[in-house]
Amino acid sequence: MGPLPVELLSFTGREEADHVRLEWTTASETGSERFVVERTQDMERFEAVGALPAAGYSTSPRDYVLFDERPLIGVTYYTLIQEDINGDSERYGPIAVRFQGKEGKWVDQWPMDRVRVHGSMLEEAPMIMDMTGRLLDMSVDPSGLITRDALPAGVYTIQWLGAQGVAESLRFMMR
Repeated sequence: MGPLPVELLSFTGREEADHVRLEWTTASETGSERFVVERTQDMERFEAVGALPAAGYSTSPRDYVLFDERPLIGVTYYTLIQEDINGDSERYGPIAVRFQGKEGKWVDQWPMDRVRVHGSMLEEAPMIMDMTGRLLDMSVDPSGLITRDALPAGVYTIQWLGAQGVAESLRFMMR
């Protein structure tokens, strides 16, 4: 077995204004072709965010930056996939990045059996609807916690009145 195609030093992400900045640094690269960044919120369905060409061959540190220009509200898990010229690949991560969005309203979910509503959304009397649009007879408690006991498995929408009385919403899933 030969040396690893890429020696990864770091892989990080953070919210910046209206996007997520993803950075990674390699110590060395041998036969690397490209890097692909994927994201997920449920650790099952991943989607590509973008790709960058790799250095190919390098014995000195290399820095890479990629932006998720359409980040998902809440916690998103990002993975870095290194593909080499032989068609082999190596996956790094996941790393978790919390994106609040412009108005500081978001929903945290961990793992898939409880949800916490954050930010000014709590002050705006959020409503919860099922996938048919039926308003559920429940309210979010003052701490913002919604548990699996309160909602059966399914996909839900939490809705509130935002600026100028315009309805805004986010989706979440309970398992």
